Parts: sequence; C-alpha cells; structure tokens
Amino acid sequence: GMKAAQLKRVVNRIKRMPIVRRAAEKISSVPLSLEVEVRGLHGTLVVNVPPPPSDVIWYGFKGSPRLSLVAKPRLGQRQVHMAKVTHWIERKLCELVEKKLVLPNMEDLVIPLLNSGLPEDKQDPLPSPGPSNAS
Repeated sequence: GMKAAQLKRVVNRIKRMPIVRRAAEKISSVPLSLEVEVRGLHGTLVVNVPPPPSDVIWYGFKGSPRLSLVAKPRLGQRQVHMAKVTHWIERKLCELVEKKLVLPNMEDLVIPLLNSGLPEDKQDPLPSPGPSNAS
C-alpha cells in the first residue's frame, strides 16, 4: 500500500491542479443553508415568570420532549438529498434541544411588554421590609 507521506504528496499535487482549484472556488462561493421543519413537539413545558419588574420568562421541558423534525440542507438553490447527512443534522438538532431545554437547563425569552405599563416608582409592588408606621 501507499505510505502516509506518499499519499500526502499525491493529495497536495491534486490540490494544486488548476481544474481542482477552479472547482473548489466555485463550490466555496455557493451559499449553504438549512431549513428545519418542526413537525411535532410533545412534552411538559415548565414556564418560570418572575415577579415584576422582570421582562424575562424562563422555559424548559420537564423530561425529554418528543421532537419530530425534518432538516432540508441546501447548496445554492438545490436541496441536498443525502440521507446520512440529513439524519445526522436532525440527530444533532434533537441533541441540542435535549441539552439546552430539558430541566435543569432553561432558555430565557425577553418580553418587554411584561415590564411596560408600570410607573417607574411602582415597578416593585412589594413594600420594603422595615418597621410599620401605621397609626
């Protein structure tokens, strides 16, 4: 068989060939995109809404959700039809949901509307602790 050093020299020679260089330039300028269609997401979602003056809610799943999705990678205008690549992408996306959105992990969502409507001096509805001045 061919030794590693010989193989490396052959590959380097091929990489320097003008036709290979032009092909690589064309491929590298083609946009790569990914469309993901979520077909189903089933599970128990926990939502944490802190008291005002917060404008953030936190959410995560209690246990692993069942996620059904379809990944559609595209190279330029053409959809890539490579089952192994597509299934790998789908598996990685499911793993990401598991890692980021299953308790104790949660994601946050800023909702500015939650903090609007309260006057600046009334944003903390709880009285500060201390002696009562009731007479």
